[in-house]
Amino acid sequence: MREEWLPAPAFAAIAGVTSRSASRVLSLAFDGRPWRGSELAVRKVRGRGRGGWAYEVRADSLPEELREVALAARSPAPAPVSAAPRPPASVPSAAAAIDKPSPVARWRYEVIEPILQCPRSSKERAQAIEEAARVVRDHPGGRRRRLGKSTLRRWIDAYERDGMAGLRRKAPANRGQDRVAISRAWDAAVPFDAEAKARIAEVVRKDVRSLWAANTSWGWRQIARAAGDKLAKETVATGFDPGARRLQAICRLSRHFVERGRRYRAKAIHDQDCKRYADRSMPRISRCREGRKPMEIVIGDVHHLDILLRRDDGSTYTPKLIAWLDWATNRVFGYPVFLPKGQGVRQGHVIEAFVAMVEDPRWGMPDTLYLDNGGEYNWAELIDDAMQLSSRMRLLDGDPEFASSVRARRSAIVRSLPYNAAAKSIEGAFATLEAGAFSTLPGWIGGNRMRKKTANVGKEPAPYPGDEHAFRRSLNVALDWYDTQPQEGFLGGHSPRQAFAAFVEGGWERAHIDPDVLRVIFSRPEGRTIRQGRISFAGASYTAPALWPLPADTRVEIRVPLIGDRRELCVLDAGGEFLCMAEPETPYDALDPAGAREAARRRRVAEAAYRDMGRDIDPVDMEARVAEVVSREEPAPIPERGNVIGMGERLENIAAASRLSRTDRPATRATGEEGTRSGRAEWQRGTDRYLDQGDELPAARRQGTNKRLLAAVIKLGEEGWWD
Repeated sequence: MREEWLPAPAFAAIAGVTSRSASRVLSLAFDGRPWRGSELAVRKVRGRGRGGWAYEVRADSLPEELREVALAARSPAPAPVSAAPRPPASVPSAAAAIDKPSPVARWRYEVIEPILQCPRSSKERAQAIEEAARVVRDHPGGRRRRLGKSTLRRWIDAYERDGMAGLRRKAPANRGQDRVAISRAWDAAVPFDAEAKARIAEVVRKDVRSLWAANTSWGWRQIARAAGDKLAKETVATGFDPGARRLQAICRLSRHFVERGRRYRAKAIHDQDCKRYADRSMPRISRCREGRKPMEIVIGDVHHLDILLRRDDGSTYTPKLIAWLDWATNRVFGYPVFLPKGQGVRQGHVIEAFVAMVEDPRWGMPDTLYLDNGGEYNWAELIDDAMQLSSRMRLLDGDPEFASSVRARRSAIVRSLPYNAAAKSIEGAFATLEAGAFSTLPGWIGGNRMRKKTANVGKEPAPYPGDEHAFRRSLNVALDWYDTQPQEGFLGGHSPRQAFAAFVEGGWERAHIDPDVLRVIFSRPEGRTIRQGRISFAGASYTAPALWPLPADTRVEIRVPLIGDRRELCVLDAGGEFLCMAEPETPYDALDPAGAREAARRRRVAEAAYRDMGRDIDPVDMEARVAEVVSREEPAPIPERGNVIGMGERLENIAAASRLSRTDRPATRATGEEGTRSGRAEWQRGTDRYLDQGDELPAARRQGTNKRLLAAVIKLGEEGWWD
């Protein structure tokens, strides 16, 4: 494309913008601002505007798509009112176009601006240069100077060739490079070569970086002092020691040298100040809330209120606030907790706050809970199934925008990372509440516990004047103030209540759950054994008529409430079915007739239950039933005899002797004295026969062992053991 300059109206027509916008774009481009990613070459010429000046843009500097449009609709450029300066031969460099013109470049342009309006190589321009050379001007550097004609001509040629970039001072060739190793004083004083200086400089720079990364409180002065001492040690160790006073003077580090390592302070903050890092330095992402509906995501947290209350014993304390924030509307539900001295927020407190939110007609059951990892939130898994059921019911009602998120997640409980308060938007709500509504309540001590807000200097802050009930009312008023306060950001100037009302008017409905079901959900199962119609729990006995007929040692399951009182326990049978609600048993005095009447009543109830059982059964003869069942079974088989197991010679001899005595014994035994004499005679005859057979026995059996055994057997027979 032939080099040509387009006025603002032509540029507006090509770019598809208004004339006013075109003038604005060219004005910013004249100051070095890029437009649509391109650096436009812009100049000022005499025009018909109110100031007598107009902007023109060089056509070949336009973006590629506009350059093609300009080529298609190219026409001779309108001549300016007066002769324009010679168009630049090339586009200024990208770095020069991006940077804004320096004060020196602007001052030079103001000096040559009247000369540029005169035609080139004309007497008017030569005369204008003569007049400009005679003027003493104030330089941006602060001094006054008179410019030579050659200087003015050089500036004019540079502007006509490169625009404003030609009027800038040229950067030195060694720009960005260190001109000294440490400092001018140290470089000039030490007699080291360049290699030694560079080595020492690198050691000191590393020490500066290490000092920045070692602590979070030191400033550049303390680091310069410590690093200067390191420099002095390296200087002496390398071979130059001019004395302590001189050494301290030449080893003093400048702020510029020390500040170059400041970025390493980030490591010190990361390693030593977790809260500061998490609040101000940790890289984060932005999350949008568009498309969310009330109660889809509810964020829970515990906040320590900066409001003093007084206990009955006169001591002061600050209550806790268990809060729930609706992600879609920024509403906050607050539940205050008043704790005795030395106690903290427990699991039961958070469950009570959750139940209070669910039972509130403006809130209901949430779909997802975003909670901390603290132990006070370990109950959340108990309600997980109920919340997922609520989400799927909404899915069945035809909420397609919520469908993908419901199917994708495995749980309705989302846990935040430990010590990651900034990730929860409820922290911002707490800050707004403390600075706004809470600060109006009596007893507010401010966010800094060490610098409490007091009415009089030197005195303790006055606590809240009312009791807990009055404080609840005041807290609800403060939460209403927050709820009706317009907020910027995603609410767009609407209050949380207005945002919630818009959803309700659009047909949003809350998810309801039976309060009794909640109390069953928030209970802990424990096994128990029935003894005499009673079960024990926490050192007390609980009973109910349904337990009286049950046999002893019957196993049941009780549901221990995690919230509320424990005056009743839900009892389930072994199959998990509801059995009864057991109440604490009332003990009776030993002589109280009411105890006997109650015992008789329980027996009557049990007997009635047994009679009812008898109507549903048939009499059973257990002996006959067992015999009948056994008779249908196959008899046990008798296997063939296999190998004979030997247990040793001694035991086999004993078994043989006992077997012989059984075979020689008479079939019938006589009675009285005659029987005794007859038995002894038979025993003696059997013994004699056994001794007579001794010669026929193997040699191994005629050993002393058999003789001693036989003698023992004979002695036992003589004593009457075999009668």
